[in-house]
Amino acid sequence: GFFLVLVYFFMTFLKDELQPLEGLANGILLVFLVFTLAMARKGQSRYYASFWVEAVPIFWGGITVMLDIYWGYF
Repeated sequence: GFFLVLVYFFMTFLKDELQPLEGLANGILLVFLVFTLAMARKGQSRYYASFWVEAVPIFWGGITVMLDIYWGYF
């Protein structure tokens, strides 16, 4: 999981046109994903994973909206 998160983050910089705050938004998402992966344990309930699977896109969208409102780049 950690490796795939890093691959996703570095693939952001392979785009032809990169918005200035896109790297920041994906960096915040990287920290969030690494934290959730680090907190996961084998013996947890199934609801832990299903909650975070649904929470990640909402968190990512919230980051994007907040950066757009504050700086207006997206």
